Amino acid sequence: MSPEHNAAANQFLEQARQAEPHITQSLRDIVGNNPGSELTGLEHRLKAEDSFKQKLFGSIDTYPNLSTAEHLAGMKDSVRYTMQSPEGLYSANTQRAIDNLIADGYEPVKFKNTWDQPGYQGINSFWRDPATGQTFEVQFHTPSSFDAKMQTHPLYEQERLPGISPQTAADLQQQQKHIFDSVPRPSGSSGISIPPNGGHK
Repeated sequence: MSPEHNAAANQFLEQARQAEPHITQSLRDIVGNNPGSELTGLEHRLKAEDSFKQKLFGSIDTYPNLSTAEHLAGMKDSVRYTMQSPEGLYSANTQRAIDNLIADGYEPVKFKNTWDQPGYQGINSFWRDPATGQTFEVQFHTPSSFDAKMQTHPLYEQERLPGISPQTAADLQQQQKHIFDSVPRPSGSSGISIPPNGGHK
């Protein structure tokens, strides 16, 4: 870790801290428009400094030819949220929340809906706040898919450890798949999406 990389990381985290209150209020308002939904784990909305730097420096080690700015551009979850909705309300509330984010001016950066696919169940989305340039993550879960995510996280972390054998990695993947296979799939969840052209006419 060079002093330059550390200073850049500190500046990036400070910008995230300054941008977060406005984004958090937007998410609170959106969830308020979706009865039955809630923001889960809101106390973790800012990624911890040590976790952020560990991820950043891992990226620098893996891709040493990229600039610091390019590495930081890939750090999209320094501000992150989880909206949890009951299974029966999940599809309608999640699609409405996505439409609300777009209506509020947030720009979709990346959207991944893995419902009905093998393994991880849920929606992970990344958005850009044009007012600050801050990118943030919003995950959409049911109580069951969120529990499965939390159960599998230690297995996922083990799978990513350097030097792990292919057989051990395969075993860990199978354990995760078994947990996610038990998650009920909400009706219509696989069709949740960003509107064409990001909702812009």
